[in-house]
Amino acid sequence: MFQASRRVEYALRAVLYLARHQAKGPQSFQKIADAEDIPGEYLAKILRTLRDADIIRSKRGAAGGYELARAPEDLSFLDVIEAAEERVAINLCSEHGIGCSQASSCAMASVWRAGERAMLDVFRRTRISDLVCAPLNLVHLEAESLLRATSNAAGA
Repeated sequence: MFQASRRVEYALRAVLYLARHQAKGPQSFQKIADAEDIPGEYLAKILRTLRDADIIRSKRGAAGGYELARAPEDLSFLDVIEAAEERVAINLCSEHGIGCSQASSCAMASVWRAGERAMLDVFRRTRISDLVCAPLNLVHLEAESLLRATSNAAGA
């Protein structure tokens, strides 16, 4: 089973929460944790990582809390994922762009690469604002990404 880590899921949930509430100003740590059902200690680490990656910023004081450092339309799904996990790879074969020792003779290598390109393309083109402001047309994104990945794989 391919699955995003809990860290990625929580990071995305926290960013989406902040995007939905940006008009209300900075949001407290506790509001985010409670609303998104994220354990406090884990959320603190994730928020620190997101702050270090300039995805969010924090403000001190009575009216302080957390808010997005950029507009939701300037943040991609992939920006948040990479801030939380550093590198996205569909499997070990494609991790770090190196491939495994059998990559040159592996019948599956091109399929893994095409799948990863399609997945990353969807993540890169999906803006946080897409998830906040309107339902996302995933069917369109999936079909377009599949076509692009297939044509790229054929040309590679």
